[in-house]
Amino acid sequence: GEFSTTIVTGILLTIVGILYLTRTYFVVAPNRITLYNLLGSAVKRYVYASPTELRLEDSTIYIETETDSKPQKIKVAKWMTKSADWKQLESMILSR
Repeated sequence: GEFSTTIVTGILLTIVGILYLTRTYFVVAPNRITLYNLLGSAVKRYVYASPTELRLEDSTIYIETETDSKPQKIKVAKWMTKSADWKQLESMILSR
């Protein structure tokens, strides 16, 4: 019996994978989108006046406000979300 760092690395990667699959990644509210980290605390909040300011382009969400000349890109990856949740978000943005 020698100590193997491979076992420790495998256990840590398993824990991180489980956290990625079970934790909330982002939440859409009527006036903001909040991103969360693996521990569950809020990392970034993107605020907008109304859902009509949201735009979806090539699986990327943008906030277009009248005061900003350049749309603000929201760093949400489609592949990290549940497909049903992403479709619901798409339908919310496109139905405005």
